[in-house]
Amino acid sequence: MNSEVVYKELLNLFEEQKINDFQGSFDKHGGEFIKKNNKHFFTFGYSITEDYKVVNNDAKNFVVIHRFWLHTAFPELEKIVHPILSKNGLFGTEITYQEVYSSFSVETNFRNILPNEGVQIEKIEELEKIKESFMKFFHEDALPFFNHWHSLPVLNEYMQQDSSREFLSNLLGTLHQFKKATILKLCNDPSYYEFMDSFYNKRKIIFEEYPEEKVAEQYYKASKELKEVLDNTEPIYNMSNS
Repeated sequence: MNSEVVYKELLNLFEEQKINDFQGSFDKHGGEFIKKNNKHFFTFGYSITEDYKVVNNDAKNFVVIHRFWLHTAFPELEKIVHPILSKNGLFGTEITYQEVYSSFSVETNFRNILPNEGVQIEKIEELEKIKESFMKFFHEDALPFFNHWHSLPVLNEYMQQDSSREFLSNLLGTLHQFKKATILKLCNDPSYYEFMDSFYNKRKIIFEEYPEEKVAEQYYKASKELKEVLDNTEPIYNMSNS
């Protein structure tokens, strides 16, 4: 048993049920299925490890499937933010915005989860329960999640409930100010200008006080570039009717 066998069995299951709008791929760490358009990237998959045990001097390969997972990314957001952060050394430079598959993180209580210790699979027959669980995860957890988080205005509305650093950091990550400013502008939110000006001015003051600090310079240059880009970017959505 190995990760390729698991992936092919799940892929065949999706093909049998004529679920063909998600493109699959796998490696030794797991498999994923992704659906892309210009508004959102929907991805779901599973994590896996390969291992073996010796029985009567014979090595038996097996896998452990650890968890099911899902992500949503908004390319309209990432294609603005990611290049600026990468250019200024605040985000990885080895991937493009089209390879960013998660724009935010929210706590979600999935109906279909695996045990904490994972599920060990040695024989192909033992995959049947995993196939059933994964299909239920797709229908009962992934699809409702994707249907809800279908566009940037939904994220903007959710973001409005709390302006604290802790909330935004948990939602959008450590570079949340850059994402928040971009979301506000693309959604034609009237609070954009006040937020962007405040963020930029704070980073400018910090850089002027600590010009020798590399991080201060990176944040300042990135915030300046983002402001220049967003001030000249037309909104995509209208907050009042989105």
